[in-house]
Amino acid sequence: MPDIWILYDDGETGHHPGYVDRIVDAVQRAGIRPIVASPVPPPTLTTTGTWIPVRTKSLRSVVHNWRQMRRVAAIGRRLGATAFIDLYLDKNVWASGAVRSYDKTVHVVHHAIQYRSDVRRGWAGVRTAILRRQLRRMVNRGANVLVHTQRAAEIIGDAARVQVQIVGYPVPVSSPRARRDRQDPPILLFTGAGRFHKGLDILIDALPLVHSHVRLRVVGAQPPGLRETLDPGDSSFITWIDRRVTDDELWEEYEHASLAILPYRHIFGGDGGASGVLLEMLGCGLPIVTTPGLSAQLPPDRRGAVVADSDNPADLANAIDIALDRLDELTDEASEVGPRFIAENHTYDRYVEALASAVKEMPI
Repeated sequence: MPDIWILYDDGETGHHPGYVDRIVDAVQRAGIRPIVASPVPPPTLTTTGTWIPVRTKSLRSVVHNWRQMRRVAAIGRRLGATAFIDLYLDKNVWASGAVRSYDKTVHVVHHAIQYRSDVRRGWAGVRTAILRRQLRRMVNRGANVLVHTQRAAEIIGDAARVQVQIVGYPVPVSSPRARRDRQDPPILLFTGAGRFHKGLDILIDALPLVHSHVRLRVVGAQPPGLRETLDPGDSSFITWIDRRVTDDELWEEYEHASLAILPYRHIFGGDGGASGVLLEMLGCGLPIVTTPGLSAQLPPDRRGAVVADSDNPADLANAIDIALDRLDELTDEASEVGPRFIAENHTYDRYVEALASAVKEMPI
């Protein structure tokens, strides 16, 4: 009889729907029957699986979230579930006690900032102290916690007082992009919303300092008013694709870009979050310029990438100049190193293997 897992993720925006859908697909390939609790049914779910609709509420809706997780856990019990996999502990930590009846529970943390006692003060510090105690209780009950980066493992390990398992954040495996003639002027690519930690403002301030003439494409829906705040007076060199793009459209952007620019601030790396955008770009073999905040998530030898000395505009501009001077070499390295690194460390099949290993480590 196959194992039966509850896969719980009540996030409905951003990466969550695609992330859950691909995990469901990999779980089924592994011969495990999924019971999926999510806001929308995953397209990959077959008739042998079960979908339980759940509603998305804020993390402050503790009572609702607790009752919802408990309801899903009870349904899973009736259907013979052998493990409860919480794919979004960041939000559900306050309600995690609702699944304590399961002997085998795995909880995935995407961002670890709320467990950092060194940077959170006032009421935020009080919440962090409570969360760290909650995390220790979970672990003491036998729960297993998984994270995506070494930094997150350090933060969660300190909070829970245990060694935490690291599993690379998964991205779809893709073929390396086709080698193209050099663009003139080179096309720099920034994707996603220009939130503070992603450093889009740093990139725009850096562009006038770049020695070569370049074009920048900013691809993805932006928060209201951001363009007016960041866009310089002479913005003819910037193209804004200010909307949510399809996977095919995003791939076209990867295909045509000369360099991907990820000017993330240092705080992002300090908080332990993984960058799915960086991993996607590595997977398609796109050369990259980034900052120290993401350097730990690059392949160990950093081939195919240039890391700026800091996340200030002058250092970022210097890194872009270096990358443009080495563009042919950098492109060849990226197409060789990046896809191999992703295939070895960041596939959904390997992700499910890590989940299965975490389940098997627990006592019956």
